[in-house]
Amino acid sequence: MKTGSLIVSAVIVSVMFCVLVCSAGMNEDLVSAIEKNNIKKVKALIAIGADVNKRNDRGTTPLMIAAMMERVEAARLLIEKGAEVNAAEPDGWTALTFAIQMSQVKIVKLLIEKGANIHVKDMFGWTSLMHAASVGDAAIVKMLLDKGADIHAKSLKGDTALSIAEREKKKDVVTLLQKAGAT
Repeated sequence: MKTGSLIVSAVIVSVMFCVLVCSAGMNEDLVSAIEKNNIKKVKALIAIGADVNKRNDRGTTPLMIAAMMERVEAARLLIEKGAEVNAAEPDGWTALTFAIQMSQVKIVKLLIEKGANIHVKDMFGWTSLMHAASVGDAAIVKMLLDKGADIHAKSLKGDTALSIAEREKKKDVVTLLQKAGAT
């Protein structure tokens, strides 16, 4: 065997070994790069094989982390590289749920544009609109209403977005929901 072939074989074996052994650390590095908003490192890690859909022990994906922290560029990149927009944790929370709970308007807009399901319910039957009502973010509530969110949907306990907004004393959201026809 020629020396060049040996070197190529060694490189291939090294890469395969790293894919098998290093992937867990690679995804920890990916999450860290997202948290630090280091887009250059996010791109580099994805280029060498970081799994954009790999979940941590809780079931959280890198896109969910980006959504929580309003890392718009990282979220856009993850989605372009195949991140599942509607992936959910065992409790039913998605990247959209996290973005709404953290009032990350830019991420909510991006996720909806990229196909996030605004009608998905978590394990308590809460919709995206209910989460937005609980937080009191009128801009997100309006965005969801404009995209056809169901103002009459009920949680497992019978709550609606309006009853949640009223309970949480989110007056702007109550008014917005009532103008949209919620009763």
